[in-house]
Amino acid sequence: MKNIPKFLALLVAFVIGGCEVTDLSPESEIVPENFYQTDEDANAAIAAAYSSILSYPNNLVMWGDARSDNTLRGNGAQPQFVEFTENNISPTNGFANWSGLYSGINRANLVIARIPGIQDPRVTELKKNQLVGEALFLRAWQYFLLTRNWGDVPLLLEPYVGLDQDFKPVKTPAAQVIEQVITDLNDAKSRLNASYNATSRRRAAKGTVYALLTHVYMWKRDYANAAAFSDSLLNQPRIRTNYSLVTGANYGTLFNDQFATESIFEIDVFNTVNTLSNLTQTLLPNINVQPVAGSGRLAPSTRLVDAFEANDLRRTATLGLPGQNPDNFNTPANITFPYVRKYTGQVVGNQRSGNDNFIVLRLADIILLRAEALNELNRTTDAITLVNQIRTRAGLPGTAARTQEAVRQAISQERLVELAFEGHRWYDLVRANRVTEALAVTSPTGTPYFPLRRNLTQRSLLPIANGELLLNSNLLPQNTQ
Repeated sequence: MKNIPKFLALLVAFVIGGCEVTDLSPESEIVPENFYQTDEDANAAIAAAYSSILSYPNNLVMWGDARSDNTLRGNGAQPQFVEFTENNISPTNGFANWSGLYSGINRANLVIARIPGIQDPRVTELKKNQLVGEALFLRAWQYFLLTRNWGDVPLLLEPYVGLDQDFKPVKTPAAQVIEQVITDLNDAKSRLNASYNATSRRRAAKGTVYALLTHVYMWKRDYANAAAFSDSLLNQPRIRTNYSLVTGANYGTLFNDQFATESIFEIDVFNTVNTLSNLTQTLLPNINVQPVAGSGRLAPSTRLVDAFEANDLRRTATLGLPGQNPDNFNTPANITFPYVRKYTGQVVGNQRSGNDNFIVLRLADIILLRAEALNELNRTTDAITLVNQIRTRAGLPGTAARTQEAVRQAISQERLVELAFEGHRWYDLVRANRVTEALAVTSPTGTPYFPLRRNLTQRSLLPIANGELLLNSNLLPQNTQ
């Protein structure tokens, strides 16, 4: 059999099913030619596209937080987690593997390619547009993750359905990948409905697309378009009525309840009772207490702990601190260091179940991105109004910042404390060219915030997994930036 890069082998395995690749497909075998025929097939295809992202939450925090200034190694961190907190990541690190993203992209490609041809009258043109629009969003979002983390990556827009296709694709420049992301999102925007019911926050809608477009244009530093698409989300009546900020007192419920009014797009997390999710294991400390805690893979940095102002309602919802015991552990004396309180699961008695949905996009995130865009467009007064909207919700007075630079710093500060451990901070630092600056800061007492970090350079890309390079030399050179 030809050597096939791991991520492409997964794609074909999904399509071909359990048969040997050298077998002729029997008449009963489900293959692309006879699967995409009915309304049930269409529903199964889009469900498969969404199911591919169910395992992402832990990766999203690793990629978007673990390398940043809000994170240190936890007290139970294994080597692959330590590498991220030191921004010194090996190409053998499991979190440097992109195969899951490409598997998800292939499932989205299958929906985009096959759903339009279904003849079942139950699959109306309206439904076809909805399903294809959702798949376009999923493809765009996953390519956005790929290019922000690996830079130049293979751009695959057709599904892999057999072994006669090119299994050694070349890398596409990051700028071209971003343009495809924008093309997909604009196509999705034209297909998706403006309104949906609460349970569909796990599925893409027009507002979801506006939110992601805001992120994409901020990544490009195209502040005019970021302002325009955030305005579409925040100020178009048919869109804006779907979303509202939760109260400051209920901020913590965002990370334990499903489908909060502030959520724009979230990932369903399914775990059996008394089973912790990977993310819950990562964020809760490794301590001997009841209710059961986690594995302590990551911990909040002193930088993050010090960033919260007095009386900030977000602090207790974000951090567990020594001497406070907000989680009612039976031996609070064992808590001698800060830990993360987001996505800590549901507790019944002494048992904890890590089944919190993970919010990918939410309203406060977009409000702060809009503030940033407006500030860069010299609309600083408007930006201050938006910053104060978030600060007021947190129980804080309005910002004292007035100049463009001061407001720029104030927005960065708000995003740090508002969105900690939600998969955004690293990208905020990269697009602002602030990685080295942020990781080199010292505490008010003069001691380093990050004494265990070795690589404080502006290394913004993940390495390509060794296994992929061995099977596909077109992926060379290795990322070193």
